[in-house]
Amino acid sequence: SRELREALFDVERNRVIASKIREKQKAISRPRTIVFAQNIAHAEDFSRYLNDAIPLHSELSREERRRIIMAFRAGEIPTIVAVDMLNE
Repeated sequence: SRELREALFDVERNRVIASKIREKQKAISRPRTIVFAQNIAHAEDFSRYLNDAIPLHSELSREERRRIIMAFRAGEIPTIVAVDMLNE
């Protein structure tokens, strides 16, 4: 529910962060951005604040994760919101 999401994630904070990311991306030709999220729910939620952002986490199939990473490397996906996938 919306109340639960708002209790778990500070909506205004996410809006401000997403706005700052979009500002930086506009200044770069073909930007590629990795956002690190706290957990899967946060990744799913935060990806909605950014245009063309894709969440990347362990609940996706291995093939889907591979497809997302390859598309990101190729510049087809400008932003990944990752949970414990790219930080090791």
